[in-house]
Amino acid sequence: MANNYQYATGVLMLDRVTPVISALFGAFHLNGSYPGNGKAYIARLAEINDPQWSDVLNGLMALAAQLDLPTPDDAEGEDGEDSDTELSMPALIDLIAPHFGADQNQDLANLIEHHPFEGSASSGVDLCMQSWCRDQAKGRYSSPWSRALAQQPSSS
Repeated sequence: MANNYQYATGVLMLDRVTPVISALFGAFHLNGSYPGNGKAYIARLAEINDPQWSDVLNGLMALAAQLDLPTPDDAEGEDGEDSDTELSMPALIDLIAPHFGADQNQDLANLIEHHPFEGSASSGVDLCMQSWCRDQAKGRYSSPWSRALAQQPSSS
């Protein structure tokens, strides 16, 4: 029986790595300075990292805090106690999008409505990038992933 390991590497073509790009791709070992000249390296490496939507959520939460945007976590419940409501990815995107002028973006609204934002973020973050950040990529965006599948025989 073979063990399968999936690696994914890619290059984002951007004018610069913005805070949104860092929040979306930070869990993918984003390197904004390599290879340079408007390109940023990202990777998903087997047995090292498998970015989940919870990682992307944490990155976007950090961005919201950095921008000093109020989140439902900052709100108090009806009883005056701090609310323990966990913020969902759609709610967080809705919170951050207006700050970046993306609140009327129909592609982003469609993504929020139809994407489950669960499990591995490897393919979904690409969709998020296409929907939300196309203008930050200045029309040069294409899917960053080139995949390689490595098989290693298991020891019997």
